[in-house]
Amino acid sequence: LLPTKPELTFELADDAHPDAERARHFQSIIQQKPTPEEMLDELRVKSDDEAMDAGDAPEGGAKKEYDVKAFTIWFAVILKMASKSPTYNFTAFARYHKTLKTVAGDSEEMQIALLNALYGCWKNHQQMMLILVDKLLKMQVIDCAVVLQWVFDEAKHEHGKQWVWEMLNNALEKLGKHIANSRKELEKEREKGEKEKEKGDDEEMEADGENGKNSPASTAIAAREAEVSALLDQQKNVFLDTFIKFAVTLSEAVRERGEEETSSLGFALLVGRMRHVFLQHNVTCEELKEQLAANVFTMDEIHAAPKMVFKEFCALRE
Repeated sequence: LLPTKPELTFELADDAHPDAERARHFQSIIQQKPTPEEMLDELRVKSDDEAMDAGDAPEGGAKKEYDVKAFTIWFAVILKMASKSPTYNFTAFARYHKTLKTVAGDSEEMQIALLNALYGCWKNHQQMMLILVDKLLKMQVIDCAVVLQWVFDEAKHEHGKQWVWEMLNNALEKLGKHIANSRKELEKEREKGEKEKEKGDDEEMEADGENGKNSPASTAIAAREAEVSALLDQQKNVFLDTFIKFAVTLSEAVRERGEEETSSLGFALLVGRMRHVFLQHNVTCEELKEQLAANVFTMDEIHAAPKMVFKEFCALRE
């Protein structure tokens, strides 16, 4: 059997598709090179749509500002128009970075929709998927936690393939690099603060008095410390969630299909992927070992297989 050609899939090009007309509308707008504000106006929920969705909104909840369907179609059109190479995609992402960041930056729902649109277009070209997801992570359009959720909730049918786990590991690694860079910046701020303190003149010291903690250097250090702390907390939550999802997925498979499921190829592959995450991110996992033990691998409902993987990892450092 020949593999599927690694090319873009654009179902909206079919005139019979219900959203084909809307896709052509977005293509026409994009060709006119609108400003970010004009593009955002096109993606906002229209008054009629708000009335239709009112019953779906949670009681007392805020109305959605941007239309998920419109955003999905628009992003698919962007991918189609920039499909010639990764560089074309990077240029398009840079041009519409404000639009992407505004609509999806703080919305888990929009980020999932973005990943679904990306998969719908590039599902036959996994390398392009990996490249573009990595770029979107770097641009902080999507979060590592959302990639994790997408892998386990939206891409279950791809769990037997290498690329989806490479995407997950790349996202976890990207978060680690972000923390490392923030720590470097924190050290630079501290060194800068020490140098300013050493050569500070008496007039500044007298002006600050005991309020030296409010100096620009101290403020910058405090802000950077808060950033590092928030990132470390985010990393802890993401890794805990990662192993919870592994453990729950494996345990549910056994409950649904019986203990013989542990001998299946799919089960063995998922156990192997879990083991690989431990090994590839061993430094972070070692730091979080106590939290993992307390919050994941001591739960009674978790099957013995994921618990054994955790015990094997712990034994490596003993």
